[in-house]
Amino acid sequence: MFCTRCGADIGDNPVCLQCGQPAEDTTSIYHAPIPEPLPEGNGPEEEFTHAHAVRLTLANAMSSPLLIAAGILLIVECILSAVIYGRAGRGAASLTLVFSILKGAGLLAAAFTARKKQEHYLGEGSGLLRVMLMIEFVLGWVLFGLLCLVLVFMLAFRSAFYSVFEWIQQEMPGVSGFTLTANGGMSQTMMTIMYWAIIAVIAAVAICYFFWTLFYLRGRVVMGRDIMTSLREGHFYVSRVRAVRGWSLAIAILLLISGGITTAAGSLSFDQGVSPATGLVTLAGAAVYFLVFLWVGNYFIPKNS
Repeated sequence: MFCTRCGADIGDNPVCLQCGQPAEDTTSIYHAPIPEPLPEGNGPEEEFTHAHAVRLTLANAMSSPLLIAAGILLIVECILSAVIYGRAGRGAASLTLVFSILKGAGLLAAAFTARKKQEHYLGEGSGLLRVMLMIEFVLGWVLFGLLCLVLVFMLAFRSAFYSVFEWIQQEMPGVSGFTLTANGGMSQTMMTIMYWAIIAVIAAVAICYFFWTLFYLRGRVVMGRDIMTSLREGHFYVSRVRAVRGWSLAIAILLLISGGITTAAGSLSFDQGVSPATGLVTLAGAAVYFLVFLWVGNYFIPKNS
């Protein structure tokens, strides 16, 4: 070892025998310290690989054949509805049909764009679908508000409700179900029972719409937002998936039962003007919700849960 002041050889002595300079480790002066290795998973290469995997996973989810089938079924369902109901029902349902066709087109656009982009996918092509889902979410709250207004109106103006039923009895005396007494009139007790029964039905529908909008429609909007955030930031986190999956299955079962009953009834009484194709439209809607149920379960629910 050499002295750092005078350069004399001091060997293993703690100080220089020539000038008294304390001995120092010259390797710390002439050699830079070796850096410690970084922990695994924190480097830029690992971050890029993780973001790439997240983008590819979401691209596979958005390009799933389940979504493509759901989009095709939505459009087919709308076309069948327009053909079955004809000119009579087309005027009232035209807005709903156009909205459903646009939603189906948004599904197909998002799916085929994600399939084309794959690892470079950043949500392109899903703009129409996200807009349709947001509009449907807003319309859900609007319909819930209208049901609440109907309830308030019926509770505040009970006499007007009675007057409407009396007018119906006078204008349509031959319609079955409106002549409830022997003299062709409706008793006050029967009218009161019917009034509260209608109140209960509207209240039950309003409650169902509240939860349907809060958990299902809002859940789809939040899922779409989280998918875009995960694509942008490279971290996989999509919330509300279980609520969307559960409501999709419940709606699919209800539509399946309703469509099955309607199809069977139409087949038995087709000569009386009831078409079984009406039930097929409902069954197509049930299939759409069931496909959404499968899609959420396959791509967003952990397999071990």
